[in-house]
Amino acid sequence: MNLLLHRHFARREVGHVAAAFGAMLPDLVRMVDRGWRPRPERPYEAGDADVIAVLDGIAHHVAIDVWFHRREELHHGERRTAEAFRGAGATARRMPLLAHATWEMLLDGALARRLGPERVEEELRAECTAFARASRLAMEHHGAGTWAVSEADLERLWRAVPTLASGYASAEGLARRLDGLRASFGLGRADPAELGRWIEALDALAAHADATLVALETARAEALRSAPDPSR
Repeated sequence: MNLLLHRHFARREVGHVAAAFGAMLPDLVRMVDRGWRPRPERPYEAGDADVIAVLDGIAHHVAIDVWFHRREELHHGERRTAEAFRGAGATARRMPLLAHATWEMLLDGALARRLGPERVEEELRAECTAFARASRLAMEHHGAGTWAVSEADLERLWRAVPTLASGYASAEGLARRLDGLRASFGLGRADPAELGRWIEALDALAAHADATLVALETARAEALRSAPDPSR
């Protein structure tokens, strides 16, 4: 699952806005520190409510990823994504290896279209401001002993998040994000013709992503209804 879906489900299931923002952090932090990983075994002793909520969101991210990565909606979407790239004649190296990340971004795009990209961008800009401090403390807590991300890098991250996520709503925005992702892995940049082939493939997958988002929401609600009550 990716940024907006993690935020969406955490907001529904945890309730706190800071927790919803925190649920995005495990994926966001890797943009500035690829070695960072949540460490659920580290108890947080302080009483800062926003930091605790952000940590709750990080924990929710870890838990729901286990659920999501077992779902056929993920695996079927990955297969359809790889097929769509082949069908559009994509020639860039290793595109099938990025089908997982691409399908997750497509699902985020479905949510961004439903909510409205402008609304998503506005909300995220406000949340980046409101929860920057709490998020930094939460990330430092999990990365104790290894955290070395500068304030300048974090500032750049907070500036990038709102437009990054809202850009998932269009096939062109997704294609450009995918191009940046490939470049970060040393796979080079796509030329305009190749980008056009990606946009064609991503456009063809949009309706399937919209339907899959609804199916995941229904499946998640059912999973929570059928889960054992820990108070009993």
